[in-house]
Amino acid sequence: MLRIFQRSFGAAISFGLTFTVLPSIAADVSTYDSRASWLAGIGSVSGFEDFEGFTVPTSFVSAPVGLNNMILSGTVGINPTSDTQLVDAPPLNYLSAYSPNGTAYLLADLIPGGYTQLTFLNPVRAWSADFTGISNNRITHLMFKASGGVTVFDLAVPSTPGSDGQFVSRFIGVSSEVPIYSVVMEFNGRAANDVFGVDNIAFAVAVPELPTSSLLLAGCLAITCVAFRRKEFRWRTVGGAAL
Repeated sequence: MLRIFQRSFGAAISFGLTFTVLPSIAADVSTYDSRASWLAGIGSVSGFEDFEGFTVPTSFVSAPVGLNNMILSGTVGINPTSDTQLVDAPPLNYLSAYSPNGTAYLLADLIPGGYTQLTFLNPVRAWSADFTGISNNRITHLMFKASGGVTVFDLAVPSTPGSDGQFVSRFIGVSSEVPIYSVVMEFNGRAANDVFGVDNIAFAVAVPELPTSSLLLAGCLAITCVAFRRKEFRWRTVGGAAL
């Protein structure tokens, strides 16, 4: 039986998404609570992951699991790794209650000190997913990391109170002017664990930034090219006039 431990901790938090941008990085960050608004805000999408390619349950605790432009990894949860912290494939665990679509999906089980992580092969400027049951009577954090593991911002997913919130589905989308290299899901420890489903991931790849040395080289080449063309033009004009 799936174990979900709950502990009451005062008033419920607003359902509106809240996030904090750490002062270490000045970043323009936006959050979205609907796919339509996210798509309107970011423009084109680079790729998707719906987990439909998985035909058997696949744990990402024993070994990382490759996805579309992502590597999925994590630590053990309260439940056995045969039950949670895996990509669940049909026939689904727990009557598919945590699956947003009733199809294959990521089934997370976070405990204090544990994590589920998506590391991007190519950094992204926008990311979104459908969640079911996240932050039920507790708060789970989605931490978006820049290069080197520096946190760009920490999105505290608002709590869904009561037993009815256990299987509440919600869309979470973000965009950032700073390229995102990973998304780390962690649990704040106000209960023993947080079990939830993730599906229908979408992302937009960031435009790669050239190193400073490359930008300087490109600038020098551009100046040299312009100077050469100007000299060549003047020579032809003078030569033409002399003839």
